[in-house]
Amino acid sequence: MVAQPPYPSYLPSRTFIAALTDIAQEAGKRLQPSEEAEQKAKETEEALGRAAAELERSLAAIPNEKLSEALLAIFRSTGNNAERFQHAVEEWYDDAIERASPAGTSARFT
Repeated sequence: MVAQPPYPSYLPSRTFIAALTDIAQEAGKRLQPSEEAEQKAKETEEALGRAAAELERSLAAIPNEKLSEALLAIFRSTGNNAERFQHAVEEWYDDAIERASPAGTSARFT
């Protein structure tokens, strides 16, 4: 008979990323960042800020005012985070399609 390992055979993705993030945060606390690393982090942060501002300007420029306002509201509710914005718009779109479809079924499920 084969002995069972002392750990689970499956780890849900949410648990995996939570553990990985925790490990990374603990490791980061022990490191003293170099000036070069701090400068690179600052440059990355500034670049992300510029990208977020550009995305916000692009959303504001959408000719359909109601669509523009809706997307800007979603973008701002995600803390101007492009990745969270993408997921939030996907959910918003799926919800809208679900409501607009007859009997709550959309074409993507057929």
